[in-house]
Amino acid sequence: MIQIKKARHPFLLLSSLLLISCGGGGGSGSGSNIGGNAGTPVIPDTPTYEVSAAFVKGLVDGASCELFEIDSAGAQGNSVATGTTSNGSINFGTNIEYQGAALISCTGGTYRDEATGLTLTAPTTRSVVNIDGDGSFTVTPLTEIATQRALADGDLGMALTTHNAAVADAFGIAGDITQIMPTDLEITAAGNDEAGQYAIALTLISVLDNNSGLELSSLIEELSTDFADGVFSSDTAAILAAARSDFVNSAVSQNLNDDVVNAIFDALGDISDAVIPDPVIPDPVVPDPVVPDPVIPDPVVPDPVDPDPVDPDSNTGDTKLVAPADVYVDPQGNIDSNGEGFSDDTIACGTDAPSTRFDFSDWYISTPKEGDPGDDQSIYEAALMGGYIDTDLFCLGRDNGLVLKTTVAGFKTSANTQYTRTELREMLREGNTSISNSSLANNWAFSHQPEATRNAAAAVDGTLKATLAINRVTTTYSGDNEYQVGRIIIGQIHAKSDEPIRLYYRKLPDNQNGSIYFATEENGGDDTYIRIIGSRSSSQSDPANGIPLNEPFAYEIRAVGEKLYVTITKADGTVLTPLDGDNDDGLVNEDGSVDMVGYGVADDYMYFKLGIYTGNSTGDDTDYDQATFYSFDNIH
Repeated sequence: MIQIKKARHPFLLLSSLLLISCGGGGGSGSGSNIGGNAGTPVIPDTPTYEVSAAFVKGLVDGASCELFEIDSAGAQGNSVATGTTSNGSINFGTNIEYQGAALISCTGGTYRDEATGLTLTAPTTRSVVNIDGDGSFTVTPLTEIATQRALADGDLGMALTTHNAAVADAFGIAGDITQIMPTDLEITAAGNDEAGQYAIALTLISVLDNNSGLELSSLIEELSTDFADGVFSSDTAAILAAARSDFVNSAVSQNLNDDVVNAIFDALGDISDAVIPDPVIPDPVVPDPVVPDPVIPDPVVPDPVDPDPVDPDSNTGDTKLVAPADVYVDPQGNIDSNGEGFSDDTIACGTDAPSTRFDFSDWYISTPKEGDPGDDQSIYEAALMGGYIDTDLFCLGRDNGLVLKTTVAGFKTSANTQYTRTELREMLREGNTSISNSSLANNWAFSHQPEATRNAAAAVDGTLKATLAINRVTTTYSGDNEYQVGRIIIGQIHAKSDEPIRLYYRKLPDNQNGSIYFATEENGGDDTYIRIIGSRSSSQSDPANGIPLNEPFAYEIRAVGEKLYVTITKADGTVLTPLDGDNDDGLVNEDGSVDMVGYGVADDYMYFKLGIYTGNSTGDDTDYDQATFYSFDNIH
């Protein structure tokens, strides 16, 4: 049985799969009458074909691959051709003089893992294929499982007749796993087709490998062994199903397709239940009487008691990714590892620069500060990474979280806003100042925008994840502006002129808990508000499932094509989506997504923002908002 070892903080770097077109059959060759004599036997030319392959465990580069005959006994035969993969692909040649069952074996090379985005070395991976014309074939962990089952049967040909199809069925793939080319999830969202099914099945293998702590070769061997009877055991099926919850943390999560994910796990569930053995009723056993030896217990020496049980590294501000449950909250509700707590009128700052714990290489920050020598309201990538700190607005808290504060009064970043902010802005140029802020090369595009725009952009589609606690919100307002009190924007997707999403937290002065909702703005049009927890009303009662100040939570904003997905994870692990808010207007799709309107246009660009953008311009000048971010990650 596969043993799962859960990572405390999942890796969130990018990975990729391969998208290569599959060539069709048809070789060359014709018979000829040698010597021209009627009595001379006709010897046909040996047919020759063009044969290529794709090694996909991520896109494997630099692997050594070899094409072998399979003899009449079903064993590996003579070598036909060799080569090395480049960007995952290999062409064995245009004049391969072989027809029939063949084995492709690839060893070594490196790939970027779908689950973690790490660069790893690929294990030996094989595929049993049928050459009957020009063809492009696929070598993956799934074809390796089928090959191992055929070897166990003593006949590699069994992969063609039985095991390739059985493995495809197990993972819900409607097609030949030796010929389908998986979608490249790094740049393209998975469709509900064979290529998308294959890509997501391979992502499942990567997530399972990351969770198990096994070498990939060992994991594949265990899956193959378990699949000996053509079904996964209930234990393995349960482990596969458990891996589903970690799909959202994979490096390609933004391009997964929920319909395909559901279909794959339905298939895994179906096949694991396909064979139900008859119950085994054992013969009654009458045990011999047991006379136990006397037990002399060892003396118990208690472990020393740590007077401060808080792990000093528990809130390290690791950018990649801290869960709400990993943030320490003391019994008084103070998110503070030394127990001193926060004062209501001072910011809790240490002396270390935020860059000692957070990666700002692709962010700059805007603050409401203005006029101090050497200061500017925008601090760009190099300065942030170089040790910038502002003990009034931007610093590390005593619990190692990133503390952000913004006041009602102060510098506004543009003539188009009346509100202040201490907010990070995504900069995909990563310090290359030859690229302007507004260049597509510094920003990203949606996958439904025109191809020229996608090609010019630094990335396509994206996910923003953050774990944070709101420490304070404004409590004052003037005139009839009560709608402004206690509200802040904590995450955004910003376009050139409009905002596909603004994610809000709001807590009213007399309420214990805060609400969470978001606005999605039609490109050139109006805002639509979507509720997740509570509402944006200035007269709402205390939200029963709301989030109080100083309680950690996480949010995820994921944009795929025209769809927007938003999830909130509370400290107790509860996950909430727009489907959990009131949806009387039918604004939320069945999969929990919300449609973005009008952004499939040329030359528009997107970027993430996170931090505190106050929604209050009429409160007292000294009134302020404050939040502590424990992790954040922008994934493309």
